[in-house]
Amino acid sequence: MRGPSHCFAWMTTHAFATTTRWGHHLDTGLRRALDLGGGRDYVVHQEGYYALNRDLAWSVDYARFTQAAEGSQLAVASGQPNAALLDALRAVEEYRGQLFEGDPNADWCATERATLADMFAQTLELLAGLHLDRGEVDAAQRAAQRLLDEDGCRESAHRLLMACYARQNQRDQIVRQYRRCVTKLHDELDIAPSTETVRLFRELTGLL
Repeated sequence: MRGPSHCFAWMTTHAFATTTRWGHHLDTGLRRALDLGGGRDYVVHQEGYYALNRDLAWSVDYARFTQAAEGSQLAVASGQPNAALLDALRAVEEYRGQLFEGDPNADWCATERATLADMFAQTLELLAGLHLDRGEVDAAQRAAQRLLDEDGCRESAHRLLMACYARQNQRDQIVRQYRRCVTKLHDELDIAPSTETVRLFRELTGLL
């Protein structure tokens, strides 16, 4: 998802005009970048346009991630938590980092990059909640912590971690996590925790 594979996803639905010489470089570059072999015509030229050969079966992490992430949400909505868990796990496995991460010239995909990052965060949140519902506290904690690593100001991640600590009877950790949340929100956004976060903290600790 950090480069060539997303180009694949774009090219499978787009055709573009270019010179024959550039098209040869494109074909060669794709083969080298993705270690394609077999002598097949991966890029075809028809009526003045180059595109990926749709007669071949393509599979890219970008498409696999979005399909699994969307599938997990649909499974939850239809009351199928086990299917949702499997799809969420698959989506997290397929996510390779932000789209064109580190590329200073990737402003053209900023909107899609943000959309994919948000989809990943939603999937992690869903995964943590599903694990917690199954009593798999350690797995829920790992997913929630990864979500927090992605976005330290995401209150839902702090709440999930507090819920994990409550399942483990670690009251001190609940307090520490809440304080981390308060500090992070104050330092980075200059806001206080939401009513939902404060209420959960009060329910879990009896404080405030």
